[in-house]
Amino acid sequence: MNICILIPVHNRIEITKEGLKHLVKAIEPNKDIDYSIILVDDGSTDGTENWVKFNYPDVIILKGDGSLWWSGAINIGAKYAINKLNADYIILWNDDVEPSSDYFSTLIHYLNQAEKNELIGSLVKDKTTNKNWFCGAFYNKYFGYVRHLTKDVYPNKTNCLTGMGTIIPSKVIEEIGYWDNKNFPQYYGDLDFTLRAHESNFKLSVKTNLVIFNKTEHSSFNHKMELKNYRSSLNKIQSRYNIKIESRFHKKHSKTPLWRLTMLLKHLIYLNKNIIKQ
Repeated sequence: MNICILIPVHNRIEITKEGLKHLVKAIEPNKDIDYSIILVDDGSTDGTENWVKFNYPDVIILKGDGSLWWSGAINIGAKYAINKLNADYIILWNDDVEPSSDYFSTLIHYLNQAEKNELIGSLVKDKTTNKNWFCGAFYNKYFGYVRHLTKDVYPNKTNCLTGMGTIIPSKVIEEIGYWDNKNFPQYYGDLDFTLRAHESNFKLSVKTNLVIFNKTEHSSFNHKMELKNYRSSLNKIQSRYNIKIESRFHKKHSKTPLWRLTMLLKHLIYLNKNIIKQ
């Protein structure tokens, strides 16, 4: 079983150091499995490449020029894993993720039993609070909204998965194609890919014994900003609130135009909660 772990990074060397330390420590006891760590360094200027080469010489480093963003970096890593390393499975990972000590032994147990057409998601916990942050996700195609499931009470509701701790058989990528880095370079790339997999009748599941911890403050999911920064975020690629990219996603996957109202309400609620009431 050949497993490749893909980690896109860009200019946050201290977080990358910590993330690699936890990842390698969790992998080490599983000597009988062929693991490869592929780090896609998208134009970092903070010494990431040299530090990783010196401290983790077995880590494969692929380089970008700063224009890959998340989906482009994952594409480069996945193509290398499949074409050069003959990977059976791809694992999407973040440099700010810490796996539980038994993560990989538990993963092998599941992979030995899993169907070959199954995408497996991990239970993501907030490292600071230890609360569940992600236990699957459901995209409502009629109203155009994504609901994060935080409890394992909707096992058949998950139709999309996040971009960290997700295990993907290579055959899925070979059938539905790679990530759409043109239309969804940063956010929505993971949701688009896994929705396409679901629509192609691949099974999606979340295993609650596969636990990873994430410092959610590194994500813009809960990020608060001033009004002037909010306005500029509506056009930035790295923003979850980019109107063009978000609209593109809903136009592709929603079955009704009600997503327009849902998106408007989302922004109004954000403005009221995080800016008006500050």
